[in-house]
Amino acid sequence: MVILIIVLGLVEEEVMVKEIVLFIFNIILFKIIIIVILYYNFRMIYNGRLLYILYLLNLIYGNLTVETEIKNNLFNNYRRDIIPNNDTAINIKLGIMIRAINNINHMDGTFKLNIWLRYKWRDSRLVWNNKNIEWMTFTTDPTLDSSIWIPDIYLYNTAENPLKEISYTNAIVYNDGNIILSRPGIIISSCSFDLSYFPYDIQNCYIKMGSWSYANNKMYLTEFHPSIDISNYVVNEEWELDNYSTIINEKKYNCCPHKFGDITFYIRLIRKSDYYNENLVIPAFATASLMIFTMFIPWDSGERISFATTIMLSIVVFLLILSEHLPKTNKKPLLSTMFVSLMGYSLFGLLLTIIISYLHTNKTNRVGNIDNLEQIINQRNKFISSIERCFTMLFGLTLLILIIILFLIKVF
Repeated sequence: MVILIIVLGLVEEEVMVKEIVLFIFNIILFKIIIIVILYYNFRMIYNGRLLYILYLLNLIYGNLTVETEIKNNLFNNYRRDIIPNNDTAINIKLGIMIRAINNINHMDGTFKLNIWLRYKWRDSRLVWNNKNIEWMTFTTDPTLDSSIWIPDIYLYNTAENPLKEISYTNAIVYNDGNIILSRPGIIISSCSFDLSYFPYDIQNCYIKMGSWSYANNKMYLTEFHPSIDISNYVVNEEWELDNYSTIINEKKYNCCPHKFGDITFYIRLIRKSDYYNENLVIPAFATASLMIFTMFIPWDSGERISFATTIMLSIVVFLLILSEHLPKTNKKPLLSTMFVSLMGYSLFGLLLTIIISYLHTNKTNRVGNIDNLEQIINQRNKFISSIERCFTMLFGLTLLILIIILFLIKVF
């Protein structure tokens, strides 16, 4: 009888049939739970445990009932396709929390970040006066009928579908209408990489976000506090997050009469060069330094030219390995230039070794045909020895200059 009276009252208030059925179902379920507890736990009445359980159930059920009633009242005339505060521009506070740098691909000119995209705004239509419930959660998934309005924020410099991997989560709505929304996910953004000083390069990338349909007269952006949060940042093994900043811009596009606002998050990254130093730079320079010792190999062994040739081919192999880590562009990275210089240095050493070998062989052949020319032979020996010493000093000096240049570029 009580249920019929409640149902008739709800019908008089023009509540939807679906809500009536849900309300009746909740009451029946609650009574079934009480009967089950009374049946299986009758003896617990004497020590007060059953009363405590009934109190908790009543508290939980009562809060759920109040929240359901509040949400029903809020959604009576609510339209999620209409922007809040339509008479004035709504303020959207936007920020990101960087969880990790997943990947930086300078071949494709993209970088992938794991972020939490944070919003904060006020919806005057989502206000209630119940002090016992200060906040509630509302869904933001646009495919659900019970979702609320959220800003249409897009990633402008996206490399794929905008925010495709950013999840729709529940928003926290306070009783004064303030809303906080945090959406975790992964974004892939485009970036123009400057590899002139690779692998000692510094990259400046940015994430540009803004509304796709609302101009500044309808919605304007400000910074969430903090605008870039790195409190839960996971350190990347290849890149160091050196600095970051935020700038709010306004721009008028040819399509529309009003200006559109966007917020740009700048990120400064420094490459950790230890991997390249240990696997490419140090082995390549150590191999090239062996060219200096070619002049100390005895001519009688016949290994000078083959030794110099092996060194030059080793430098070519290092250059081929380096090319796998670089995009196919007209830019000349520092390390690539260094390796080409080492290859030219080794080629020059090989040619000089061949020339000295020719002079030595020519000298040996003529010694048997000329008698009493000890003075000429001694002069030629001294000349060849002086050439070898000069070339050895030249090789060492050239290699030292290359090492100093590389060191100065890394330090400064």
